[in-house]
Amino acid sequence: MTRYDITSMVVAVLVLGCSGQPESTPYCRFIAQVKCASKGNNALCGTDGTTYQNECSLLKAHCGRSSIKVAHRGSCPTPPSVATGMGVVASSDIALDVFCLDLFKHSCNNEQRQNVCGTDGTTYINLCEFDKGRCMHKELRIVKLRPC
Repeated sequence: MTRYDITSMVVAVLVLGCSGQPESTPYCRFIAQVKCASKGNNALCGTDGTTYQNECSLLKAHCGRSSIKVAHRGSCPTPPSVATGMGVVASSDIALDVFCLDLFKHSCNNEQRQNVCGTDGTTYINLCEFDKGRCMHKELRIVKLRPC
């Protein structure tokens, strides 16, 4: 089987889809028999955040769970983490916590006024106030750089 055959199968399965059961389509039944390790290294990042070795391994995952698709070529980003007494914590979370502790001591009154609309529906008077809000609600994101 050539690289083209595997790529064609990836396209067919991702376009036509599998119902989530490996035996549900001829493509998924076929790919279940393939040894993906022999198909080379061409990393793909899946929409589930997993890095797959190649198209074949991502296709097998897709046949098992049809929601898995290609997010992008190459490995998925993995934030570095730190082991703590509370388990593994991403170092980006630690950096944000340190930033937030410092930010709460800072007055945002002298910062440039620039309205920021957050995903919480609040209009913040500037990025500094938005960042303070994000420190309290880490899922908060910018919707637009004008009033909500």
